[in-house]
Amino acid sequence: MYDLDMKRWIDWPVIPESPSAEDELKYEKSLSAYINRIADRVSSSVVAENAQRRRWLDTDPENTHEAVDIGLQWRPTFQAVEQTEGQRDDEFGRAFRWRAVRVLFVARSHTTLCSDMESSSQLANGARLTISDRRDRRFVLGVTLIGSEMTLSVFNRSGCITSDKFCVHRSPDYFLRVAVGVLFLGRTHLGFDPTISLIKSEIEVNLKIYKILSELYQESSLRGRGTACWKVERDGEIFAMKDTWVDTGHEDREGDILRLADGISGIVQVKDEEHVKIDGQRDSTEWDLNFQVVEKRRPETRQHTRRVFTPFGDPLFSFRNKRELLNAFIDVVDAHELLCQNNILHRNLSLSTILLTQVNPDDKTARRKAFLIDLDFAIRESDITKGEKAGTPPYMAIELLVIDLTRHERHHDSESLLYIFCCVCISCRGPNNDTRTDFDHSKLHDWRLGPPDRHHDIASNKVASFFFRSNFGEDVLANFHPYFWDLLQCAVDLRDASYGDEEWDEWNIIREAAHEEVRNVFKRALDGLCKDEEKSDIGSECIDELVMKAMFQEENVEGESDGGPGQGEDGNVST
Repeated sequence: MYDLDMKRWIDWPVIPESPSAEDELKYEKSLSAYINRIADRVSSSVVAENAQRRRWLDTDPENTHEAVDIGLQWRPTFQAVEQTEGQRDDEFGRAFRWRAVRVLFVARSHTTLCSDMESSSQLANGARLTISDRRDRRFVLGVTLIGSEMTLSVFNRSGCITSDKFCVHRSPDYFLRVAVGVLFLGRTHLGFDPTISLIKSEIEVNLKIYKILSELYQESSLRGRGTACWKVERDGEIFAMKDTWVDTGHEDREGDILRLADGISGIVQVKDEEHVKIDGQRDSTEWDLNFQVVEKRRPETRQHTRRVFTPFGDPLFSFRNKRELLNAFIDVVDAHELLCQNNILHRNLSLSTILLTQVNPDDKTARRKAFLIDLDFAIRESDITKGEKAGTPPYMAIELLVIDLTRHERHHDSESLLYIFCCVCISCRGPNNDTRTDFDHSKLHDWRLGPPDRHHDIASNKVASFFFRSNFGEDVLANFHPYFWDLLQCAVDLRDASYGDEEWDEWNIIREAAHEEVRNVFKRALDGLCKDEEKSDIGSECIDELVMKAMFQEENVEGESDGGPGQGEDGNVST
């Protein structure tokens, strides 16, 4: 099939000079058929146990997959699919599914139809969606053929690395290794994780098998830690499992901190952990990058780690009543204080890092205890330097978001509790995960659901609504669901613990709230609850009256206060 004298593949599909959309589709179909014929020749010369298991299938343009989250409609030209013995090309069915992808292939007849940058971007988006749809993918291979020039790319948690371009006619050996060779690769070399079985719903840690009960979290980005969390079970006990890719150029801070935090009350404990091994070797992105020639283009190396945590818990939104909710915040303050006493600062208090756990499994009616999880950003307090920011932006302290050379301190974590508490009271209609969807008009939407990378925008919204006390009632408290109206005073006290109870225009007045002060705020709210929450008689007053009482409890609200309850002193925060 190859002419050695002409240095060209015989009967290579004709490339149309000025292709129409119809011409391009015909070219794609003939190209996939041609490569498959070469694969058939190769398959006939190998032993039975290594017989071909895949073919290139051109995807139906009518079944274009819409990737809404990245704003495009796109399909790979071909996808490598599994083939059973005796199955013909016309029996495959061309409906496209990301989870069925083995290898991505983008082919265009001319460079005018797709530039190198465009093809790389398309493959990267496809790789991200493929990994997001398959929890057992470690990396994804991508092939491009633009005109007669081909490349091979590897997409993994370190990003992307691409081979030099080569001509399929002048380098037939490279062409065979890439376009045909990938059809014969084993699943591990295609990027599948042999320690995870989606069919059996099982995952392995240190040769021990855990049953996957549900997925808790999956990071959608391609490059980075690629964190995935599952609810798992072994020998009748429930655990949380966390799978991450750690940058080897930095210390495994979470692993070190977890060992320091071992035995601390209110902090999840590590039951089992390992550096994931594939074929007896530690799994690393370095495996996938060994064909790169240009050293300066090498991305960071990431190592695959897996940890099993106990106890397993439910999200904070699952609180059963207000008493359990307030006690949960007290638990968080206690756990955070114990961490600090052991020279550890958490630095990422948020809705997703607080779990509620049934401490006594035999008593399902007993209140659950709150535990802190996710110590990815935790650090020894003695190691903190100025300007090193960490946390989830919607819950980070204003000072950290706005001022670059700010040292992360304990009181910044205390300020995060204010945002978490207000988020619960605005986002929920009541206990047991009863969340609202009618608060898009509220200020909460601006700082919680806005773009997470726009720190200054989030900070500006929080300055206006939280820092300025005169706005706090209207922007925040007025959006509390009626179920939480008897906790308005608790929110005001939390706000004052962080910023004081006056209007100022200087950052240096942000208060350094101590653990005891914040703990007492929640204890007072707990003591003030009606014994029977259902009989709490606050519905007879409107929200405006309740907000005024909470904001100006020590003033004579019937008379004229300085500037009135809705106005504060002049002053602006410069960011």
